[in-house]
Amino acid sequence: MGDDFRRAQPGEPFRMPAAVYNGLLDLLRERGARPAGAGAAAQGRNPWLLRVRNDTGGDLQAREVVGLGDPVWPDADPKDPSWLVNLVKAVALTPAHAQRFAVMQQPLAEDAIGWALAGGVAMAEVNVLDEAHGFAHVTDASGHFVPALLQSADRGPAAILWRPAGCAGTTVPCLIVFGGPAQAAGTVFIGKIAGYTGDAGGDGNDCSFTYVVTDLDGYALFGGQYIAPEWARLPGTEYAAAADDSPALLWLDPDGDLHLLAAPAEQPGGTVVALVSDVTLETDEERHVTNFAVEYRDVRVLDAGAPYEG
Repeated sequence: MGDDFRRAQPGEPFRMPAAVYNGLLDLLRERGARPAGAGAAAQGRNPWLLRVRNDTGGDLQAREVVGLGDPVWPDADPKDPSWLVNLVKAVALTPAHAQRFAVMQQPLAEDAIGWALAGGVAMAEVNVLDEAHGFAHVTDASGHFVPALLQSADRGPAAILWRPAGCAGTTVPCLIVFGGPAQAAGTVFIGKIAGYTGDAGGDGNDCSFTYVVTDLDGYALFGGQYIAPEWARLPGTEYAAAADDSPALLWLDPDGDLHLLAAPAEQPGGTVVALVSDVTLETDEERHVTNFAVEYRDVRVLDAGAPYEG
């Protein structure tokens, strides 16, 4: 049997074997179904490129954000080769899609099939609420959402790599990265203290320090507002405030919301003895932290230098 794919020699009669012709047809059909101008992603080299069916109830534009629903053939036999073709429902974005969204790579009519990017770097429509925001989320701080847009935020599943200048209060295409470390909700990480206000406490009064917090690159988190640490302080105890640029222990919960767990450099004055009664650390199946709490009991606050009497 001859080699249908061997190179032709100069001067010999040209003949295109059926296998070559059919292969070319398959290649052209596949290329024609991909979004024009999408570069390497359109050539199937991007593992985050996903075929979607527009089930949003209306037409979609490139750069709009959609929620990822169920597979189009959820009951297909996994041994069937057609099951290997990634095709899922693109649905209207809701808060339930905080970790399951994609960015359209082409305009797509209702019920049509096209391409969306489920992770990586993409240009996406973002409602920029504050130019200080370095991330994007499905919802804003009040839980408001738009079915085809991301909302800028202090923290979220997508990091904003670039935005147009002077875009606060508008919806603009932003360069984002998502589906990787930026989407690791349920993780604890380090930021920095960038100022404080409040009372140190003592003489029976509780400490009320609150802090401005940034990420390690200096971007303000929590909208630049003063935030109280969530870890419990000892009652009626005077504290020294955490200095600027000292560590801040932060937690991104599974819903993508950011918490200031502690300012470790904030320390009580005098000599303090605290007996810890219970530490709660809960994780999900992927070992992301879903809950962290410390409870104290039998707390004693002693004057500096005073002997401890058990």
